[in-house]
Amino acid sequence: MSGLEIRLLGGFELAREGRTLEQLPLRAARSLFAYLVLNRERPHTRDLLAGTFWPEFDDSRARRRLSQALWQVRTTIGDEDGERYLVGGPDTVRFNPEAEFWLDVEEFERALEGDDIVHAVDVYRGDLLAGFYDDWLFIDQDRLRSRFLQALERLTDGELARGDLEGALVHARRLAAEDEFDEDAHRRVMRIAVLLGRHNEALRQFEECRRILSEELGSQPSPETIALYEATLADRDSGTRILPPREDTPLFEDSTRAPFVGREPERAQFAQRLDDTLDGRGGVVLIEGEAGVGKTRLLAEVVADARWRGMDVLWGRSTPSGGRPFAPLAEALEGIAGLRARQVAGKIDPAWQSVLAPLAPALAGDAPPAPAPVHRSDEQARMREAIATAFRSVASFAPTLVVLEDAHWADDDTIQALAQLVGQI
Repeated sequence: MSGLEIRLLGGFELAREGRTLEQLPLRAARSLFAYLVLNRERPHTRDLLAGTFWPEFDDSRARRRLSQALWQVRTTIGDEDGERYLVGGPDTVRFNPEAEFWLDVEEFERALEGDDIVHAVDVYRGDLLAGFYDDWLFIDQDRLRSRFLQALERLTDGELARGDLEGALVHARRLAAEDEFDEDAHRRVMRIAVLLGRHNEALRQFEECRRILSEELGSQPSPETIALYEATLADRDSGTRILPPREDTPLFEDSTRAPFVGREPERAQFAQRLDDTLDGRGGVVLIEGEAGVGKTRLLAEVVADARWRGMDVLWGRSTPSGGRPFAPLAEALEGIAGLRARQVAGKIDPAWQSVLAPLAPALAGDAPPAPAPVHRSDEQARMREAIATAFRSVASFAPTLVVLEDAHWADDDTIQALAQLVGQI
């Protein structure tokens, strides 16, 4: 690899043409260089940099420290006239975005954007500048760590969907180690271990979870985790395993639930459609029939199958009165919350966010004021396109199953929006 190689994930390391360069002596110089690389889209004033990295010194002394740090960087990376990595003048400095370099942070995010999750996880050696605690760092550090944990979760779910239990267990363990206070991650390891028949390994994971919570937080596992532990013990002692797994019970099946029989052909057809979706071929399925024939139960099984494949599930319902316009679609979009809602909002153009704000406030982000009122038909068309944009943004993060119950009660606005959305799948 030619040019400068910059590794900031898991620490700080520079290399050139495959040769690791000497460490920058000053820790502040390493932090400064990382800051310039990650914020290379603009020049930075020397006064701002001096105040940011040496706030404890007066202005003249802080400027001298800055000059010393920049000299160390240039000396270490061999910043010659033919290839200037640091550019600027008496008052500003920046990392040259036109220089030839490779940055692991950029490689990680590029891999995620290209949906190459395996490569992204391999590139992520650890948190951004692990061991550094500068204030400027925390936002990017948290953002990248969050993306990494989501990638690990998606990778684990994908391996589960393909039946690669060994691979899923490896990445589930890493997820639990990286996010050690997340009981969901520990339970995921336990469930996969049980699927592999390794009940004792699942029980050891529980003990590890209990130790971490006790020593670090002074707390105990949640009732859900304890219930999974007890179910694992019982399953080990019974010598049986139940497949496929379901997340809504301590182990993988609710023993109080009647067996699902009589709809296996329909369920198999649905499973094929879910697999098609995972391959990038979306579609629409209509379930119809008289009341009491088992439509809701079949739908519940399909939802369980979708979640087993690592898909997101959104759910909306129509009511006999029809409710507000676009009601079932609004309810489905309102099911997007927390970090995922912020991610989806970030993918939607602010103009569409403004249109969506009355329907799905969580996706409005920092939307500008709503567009000027238009004729009702134009307003409906604008809302239909905003809804389609929102669902496309959701699907860009994970394959998604949208369930709309009682569609026969849906209002005309919803039907027209569905027709438009289906035409774009």
